[in-house]
Amino acid sequence: MAAHSEPAGPGRAREGAPGRGRRLRGVLLLAVAGCVAAAALTLMRGAGAAGARRAAGTGGGTGAEVAVTSVSIGPSVDYTGLVVGGGRLLLVDNGAASATAGSGGRCRVATVNPSSLQVASVTRGACNDPALFHQRALAVDQWSDRRVSGDGRVDVIDVRIATVSRHARSGYTLGPVVVSYQQCSDCWSESIDAARSVWIYAPFSTPDNRDAGEVLRVSALSGRVLERWAMPSLPRALLTVAADGLWIAPSIETGEPGGLSAAQQLRYGSLYHVAPGMSTPLRLLAIGTLRNPGLGARFLVAAGHTVWFETSLNGLHPRLWQIENTRVTIAAKPIAGPADCTDLGEGPATVAGNATMGIYCVAAGAYSDSGAGAQDVFRILPAQLEQRHVATVTPPPETFDAPAAVAFRGSYYFLDAQTPGHAGALFRVSAGH
Repeated sequence: MAAHSEPAGPGRAREGAPGRGRRLRGVLLLAVAGCVAAAALTLMRGAGAAGARRAAGTGGGTGAEVAVTSVSIGPSVDYTGLVVGGGRLLLVDNGAASATAGSGGRCRVATVNPSSLQVASVTRGACNDPALFHQRALAVDQWSDRRVSGDGRVDVIDVRIATVSRHARSGYTLGPVVVSYQQCSDCWSESIDAARSVWIYAPFSTPDNRDAGEVLRVSALSGRVLERWAMPSLPRALLTVAADGLWIAPSIETGEPGGLSAAQQLRYGSLYHVAPGMSTPLRLLAIGTLRNPGLGARFLVAAGHTVWFETSLNGLHPRLWQIENTRVTIAAKPIAGPADCTDLGEGPATVAGNATMGIYCVAAGAYSDSGAGAQDVFRILPAQLEQRHVATVTPPPETFDAPAAVAFRGSYYFLDAQTPGHAGALFRVSAGH
């Protein structure tokens, strides 16, 4: 399988991997759609140091006013990640994370004022230091070249846990290897933080990449592995954390081994729930047979004790699911609107939100030699079973990847990041203002 790169940052720190930072795109123009087809689009440029700009309108037939605010990010700093850490909105620049093996490189993290979108402070430090991202524990990938039986010498990823330590000269310590796997395009482990735990899912948990996945729950305070569970191998899986544990679903890009019986295929086409104290992961329901095009979850979002995801057949006819605790309360209900909200299980997530603010996503338009076309912002209202277009963003040239997005304090934020020498933009979408 071919190697691929993902952005480093909280939970995805890389060691000894030159040039691992994925270069994202910038944004110059913002268009907010009116409530009727004849309404004119309002275009504006994201502001620089002078401040943010705002445009407001009725959000694509939802009946709720949607305000869109943006701020330009100059080309001098290569911010490529947008995350939430320690109750703060953070921009992450890991462009310098290409130092010698074992050092992890240097990262720059900017704390953003969520109201003005201006940078409030900037901190620089080791990319492996959890404190840089306002965390106490961080999953770190270390690369090594070693001999694996039957495969000769291959790149192997060792996952270790970095924990904050006031006794360490660097301010943090690296624990022992918790899981190892062979590097390939579909092999990356994923980690996600909760209040007291760091959850890690490795779709392949052995250096020879046998069909064996594993879930680990790590203490967010000590970095110690608390529990481990065997799991099916679901490359490019979708992960989310609810108040009652971890949820894992195959994305529409997840594959399966060949020659499986119908019963075996269910292992790969199902939604799983893992909670502290469980003896084995719960396979809650079948999403579909992954050999049928378009099946798998298009996104997976949680808030409190509620989980939402969407399925579709051949990319059409979106259907919404809602789970409260482990009880299905909305089962594959047809949802009005196109099936445009999609996370592929690699790269930054673009779908985020909850029942109160709605669930938002950014969908890229057609690509050309100069980059992506217009990006459409959609809002899903689970209670109304509808998805509506609320805004359009026109990125500049040199735009290729999906924006990183988060839900924070009732608003949806997404980053169209810079490529070298080009400006980017940070956007906030808020409803009901």
